[in-house]
Amino acid sequence: MVKQNTSIVIKKTKEINSTKDLQNFETSIRPIAIYNRPKHIEIKCKNSEDVNILKRTFQDKNLVVEDKKPQQQRLIILNISEKIPKEKILSIIKEDLNLKQDDDLIQVIQTRKTLSKLNLYNLIIDTPRSLAIQLLSRKFVFVGLAKFRIDKFRTIRRCQYCQDFSHQSENCPSKKIYCARCARNHKTEDCKTTKYFCINCIESNRDGAQFPIEHATYDQNCPSYQNYIYYQNN
Repeated sequence: MVKQNTSIVIKKTKEINSTKDLQNFETSIRPIAIYNRPKHIEIKCKNSEDVNILKRTFQDKNLVVEDKKPQQQRLIILNISEKIPKEKILSIIKEDLNLKQDDDLIQVIQTRKTLSKLNLYNLIIDTPRSLAIQLLSRKFVFVGLAKFRIDKFRTIRRCQYCQDFSHQSENCPSKKIYCARCARNHKTEDCKTTKYFCINCIESNRDGAQFPIEHATYDQNCPSYQNYIYYQNN
């Protein structure tokens, strides 16, 4: 179950710009805490009933009041057969979590083909952290007798200098620059080519892989990129 919302946020204005400005409002509610955020003021209450009372109080004064959005977490479901549509996986997840099928708490961000393994894809979803904890504790999504592992999604960053995934540009140990489009030794923004080659797949093939190389390094379906995601999540 998703935790009840017990906080509201008030958008800052010229009249309401700090927690001190709230002292002029009369209310019987005693909050647990008040936080002064850069763009809003957050008020944490004991329960959702107190939240609703405060919302009405501030809305009557024409203030912009919103429920605090639940903390989101991104998850990845690995190596799903292409025979199983993402809608089926999403439906099973909702059923396992006792959610309604028309509930939009869980959002599909994207699907990514896993080129290193034929006819498989990874599914990336966004979900409230409370639901993510439940899913991660289950470890797998079961479709019949087939099971697909659930893990935290780790954002993969790529060095803009040498195009490697293992570090950032400011820490790049390479003495050579590589273009993300054609794999030659110049800046990507200076490249005029219309035929792409991937330096990471070229290097992988030198180590014995047999990856296609005619794509940009930043291609989401790049086998080297997909391999790096796979090993980061295993």
